[in-house]
Amino acid sequence: MAKLKGKARTKSRQRNRQQDQRKFKQYQKDLRARIRKFDDPVLKKPCDEVGKDEDLGFLADLARILAATDDGVGLAAPQIGITKRAIVVRYDLKSKDIYTMINPVIVEHGEEKATKVEGCLSYPGIYPEIERYTSIKVKYEDSKREEHEVSLKGYKARVAQHEIDHLDGICLVGEVWDKTTKKQRMVESGEVKSMSF
Repeated sequence: MAKLKGKARTKSRQRNRQQDQRKFKQYQKDLRARIRKFDDPVLKKPCDEVGKDEDLGFLADLARILAATDDGVGLAAPQIGITKRAIVVRYDLKSKDIYTMINPVIVEHGEEKATKVEGCLSYPGIYPEIERYTSIKVKYEDSKREEHEVSLKGYKARVAQHEIDHLDGICLVGEVWDKTTKKQRMVESGEVKSMSF
């Protein structure tokens, strides 16, 4: 087979690049499709602690799936169907740094609270205002099973609280969605003409 030269070689390289880009986009789409959404019962199930001898292979999946999202800053194991107490967070979307927290526990929180808009990868398109503590202290293990205790404030505290809630089967964004859709279903069925939640 003869080697391609000049314009033919350039076109061949462009085609290969485009094909690689399409494959990568499909790969990312397939990863995002693994995120459980809306009525999935696993989202309301409390998670078990990650045991000392448990396989941690699912943590790499969590990190890859989070990295494949455009605007995700955190992902909890139950959001991909694994009922284990583990989360991954990336506080800066421009950075590739993803932090792992195994068996995270909020051991302390400040008195001050703030209300801000929150979203959730499991409830796309829903952005209610949620009240959270503005400062917390979290105890957790990293992916090497080393213990840490860190103080988080503001945005970082909010992200951690949201993800840790998931481990207890709680999602405040999901609760707003659930009430809204329940109200809509009742109105559409004619059960009620108006309702407040």
